[in-house]
Amino acid sequence: MDQDDGAIVERVLAGDRDAFGILIDRHREGATRFALRILRGRADVEDVVQEAWLSFAKTSSPSVEDGRCSRDRPRNARRL
Repeated sequence: MDQDDGAIVERVLAGDRDAFGILIDRHREGATRFALRILRGRADVEDVVQEAWLSFAKTSSPSVEDGRCSRDRPRNARRL
């Protein structure tokens, strides 16, 4: 059963590392194409995409107060 991205992000926010891998697999090509359009084919596209994923990983590490996640985390997820 394929989950939508929102459900997978919720799993990531809950600390599921496998879910993070699913997001990367689903969106690697799109993120790379997006970066290529912005960077106009520069050689550092892969580095930029990797940094974006690392930034998301850092901001989405589990830190839940009262059973709720920080408001910034879903917004950061949409940036990818």
